Amino acid sequence: MNLFFIFTYLLSTLIVLLLYLLLIKRLEINWQKKNKHAVSYFLPLLLTLLLVFQIMLDFRARSLDLLELLQNNSAVVIVSSEQIDTERQLIILDGNEELIYRNISFPQDSSRFYRLNYGRRSKIVLSLEEVVEKNGE
Repeated sequence: MNLFFIFTYLLSTLIVLLLYLLLIKRLEINWQKKNKHAVSYFLPLLLTLLLVFQIMLDFRARSLDLLELLQNNSAVVIVSSEQIDTERQLIILDGNEELIYRNISFPQDSSRFYRLNYGRRSKIVLSLEEVVEKNGE
């Protein structure tokens, strides 16, 4: 399992939890009428919007990819080494779809092919193996 994926999932989870705890704290301050500025009454609304955006745009995608990974149901694609951009750490698939890879090294040989497992929603490469052709079969 890719450590970059695990790290980003844990970071996304931590951000959601911190936003939730901060929202609860600010709501308690509002309920007790301990606000010092009138603008701070609207802080829970802003925190709620941030929490919803974080869940919808990042946390949900990583959580669904983690479930697919645990069920061994992640997306699989075979790419040539020509499709790998080592400077930007991206793999360019057909069209404009780009996969993100970190902590994976590729030899610079244009005749190699790789089988990649990646998260469908987060577009992070989870594992890779070289495809070896067997002669005579």
